[in-house]
Amino acid sequence: MSLFKTVCAVLLSAAGFAGCATSKSAEAEAPAAAAAPPPPPRPFDPAYYAEAFEQPGACEEGARQLLSQSRENAWAVLKICMARPNFKRLHEVVSEAWLPELRAKPEVPILLATLIARRGGSVERDEAELHQARIPLFSLSAAMEQPDTYKGKFVLFRGKASELKNKGGAVTVALTETTMSGGEHKIQEGLQYESSSSSAGQGQVSVKSSHYGNASAQGSYSDTRDHSSGYTSKRFMNESRETGREALGRLAKPDPFLVPEKEFIFLARFDGVRVTSATEADADPVKKAILTVHSYYEPAAEQVF
Repeated sequence: MSLFKTVCAVLLSAAGFAGCATSKSAEAEAPAAAAAPPPPPRPFDPAYYAEAFEQPGACEEGARQLLSQSRENAWAVLKICMARPNFKRLHEVVSEAWLPELRAKPEVPILLATLIARRGGSVERDEAELHQARIPLFSLSAAMEQPDTYKGKFVLFRGKASELKNKGGAVTVALTETTMSGGEHKIQEGLQYESSSSSAGQGQVSVKSSHYGNASAQGSYSDTRDHSSGYTSKRFMNESRETGREALGRLAKPDPFLVPEKEFIFLARFDGVRVTSATEADADPVKKAILTVHSYYEPAAEQVF
């Protein structure tokens, strides 16, 4: 082989080796492909979390355990607990742990009104516990005594509707406040036995007298008697009575489910007091509360103490 060809072969070999070395060095120095980012954390599902707690007390306790992690998540779970038909635990809800939410959240009046109705609708008793915790849900009596102080605030009371009017699109309902009071009643126990008896007869009486002559009388009689026997016991029972306070409630539209003379728990905004002239000369002026009815709930028949 000539010298020229030998030099060319060497040069070509060196060039090829250099090219391979350069390629391998570039591959070694190239950065590794970036790893895929982790999936975003799954959002908290309060309904799924609450499913683990069937009993009302356990549900509230489970919600309370979340307070140290997230108050918003804890409150979302508690609202689900309170919406359950078997949840009647007012004392656990109105506790120091939940006071920041109970004093600030806009949905609190509805949640508490629903809960109080589910507990039997003893508004005065349950409102007293709310007031001790300074939760802003007030009585109709307090609002009527100090209308300027309570104007624009929510009131909660037990009552019944008596008259619904619709004039020019303005729907109003006459409301009468009621309250639950206890009384002693005699209750028939077991079987009762009844019987009756009757008797009848007639007779004649004659009288002789030397001074006034003779006299006689004749008559008949009948007698019927009923007898009953059984066992009775005395029981202390709650019964509804009117308090004497009346209100005029504004409604957004006519409501066919607001049955007259049926008792409900009313949640309403207090708008003031209207004083009207008395119908009799010696009577006091009639004072009525003016309300905007927000919602109403049928109280449970069984009282929870």
